[in-house]
Amino acid sequence: ATAPGGPVGAFIDNVRLIDITPTISIACSAASLTDSAGQVSACTVTSSTAAPAGGLSVNLTLPASGSRYTISCASPVVIAAGATSSTTPCTVTAVANTDVGDGNVTATLAVAAGSGYMPSTTNGTATVTITDDDVVAVPALGGWALLALSGLLGVLGLRRRASH
Repeated sequence: ATAPGGPVGAFIDNVRLIDITPTISIACSAASLTDSAGQVSACTVTSSTAAPAGGLSVNLTLPASGSRYTISCASPVVIAAGATSSTTPCTVTAVANTDVGDGNVTATLAVAAGSGYMPSTTNGTATVTITDDDVVAVPALGGWALLALSGLLGVLGLRRRASH
């Protein structure tokens, strides 16, 4: 690799040249959503150094939208010159549903390899979990049904007691 002025590791005027290739990370806030209306996670692509003149184009690996969430992100994302993060909206939005027992699903976004940057080895992926919040409805008995059930249980209890 080369740095401005010569190869990385070379010395110029007693200064060692280093590679200043930016490291790119991605983060989503919130990391967990429920499968209800209005649940959105905003994702941000960030560079460890300011983007060069002309900006920095960052490739992403995006999940396909599923029946439980939608994705508004596009690839590549551009970090403007002099900026350290993209201002392009990138969201994961949960789709409201009432299907009981359909379980949790995840949407994983990742920084993909590209020119002029390195994906972060620790924060190069972000996962949003869409949690199933639907529960099985327990049937409820009305007042008359409870009274009838109590009477039936009472009769059965007396009958059993009389047989002993």
